[in-house]
Amino acid sequence: LDRMRMIQDAHEIEILRRNGKLSSKAVIEAMRATRPGAMEYELEAAAVAHILKNGAAGPAYAPIVGSGPNSCVWHYNRNHRKMQAGEVVLMDFGADLNHYAMDITRTWPVSGKFTQEQREAYKVALEVQKACIDAYRPGVTSQDVRDHVAEVMKEKGIDPRGLTGGIGHYVGMATHDVGPRGVPLQEGMVFAIEPGLYYPEKELGIRIEDTVLITADGCEVLTKDVPKEIDEVEALLAQRKMK
Repeated sequence: LDRMRMIQDAHEIEILRRNGKLSSKAVIEAMRATRPGAMEYELEAAAVAHILKNGAAGPAYAPIVGSGPNSCVWHYNRNHRKMQAGEVVLMDFGADLNHYAMDITRTWPVSGKFTQEQREAYKVALEVQKACIDAYRPGVTSQDVRDHVAEVMKEKGIDPRGLTGGIGHYVGMATHDVGPRGVPLQEGMVFAIEPGLYYPEKELGIRIEDTVLITADGCEVLTKDVPKEIDEVEALLAQRKMK
């Protein structure tokens, strides 16, 4: 049964694609709801409202909205803190659509602009994630992905700050779905990839996560509709109506 769940068929892929778009728009709605002084749960409410209005059963897992020090807490889900200017907020969210899950994480500045320190850490996590996605294709192993990430970081002259890349967790009927670890990638597999950097002493956590489908000659990013390039994130936040 685990191996049956490991490879998604055409019907399952169609649901996952729809969920990727739905969950992406929900995260965008949360980004638009962000402002200094807002509560973390207001972002959760914006995202949940969007998926419920559009046919989802609810979140696929307890939404994570961590600002400031909470951005460094894995699986934090109390979402009860007031967000402050100058800090980041990390949101990990996905919908349950027709019994199939999605998994997205984005990190963005509460004030709308990354500080230089935040920007530098964000760029490292983003470049590692993009290198992982670039390496995903049938036949590839975790070691192959790590080797590719190391090569890309060296070519770009970027210190990966300990991030090595690899193959993330399966996504399907559960957010962390079942399936054997360490096997080469196959067409029809769906994974989340989520590199992150965490500096509790600075109250700064950065994680960028997308869900990807392994295709015949590479991979398809199911959650590509959520901005993740620094300029795109800041441009979206600039469109907010601050209350």
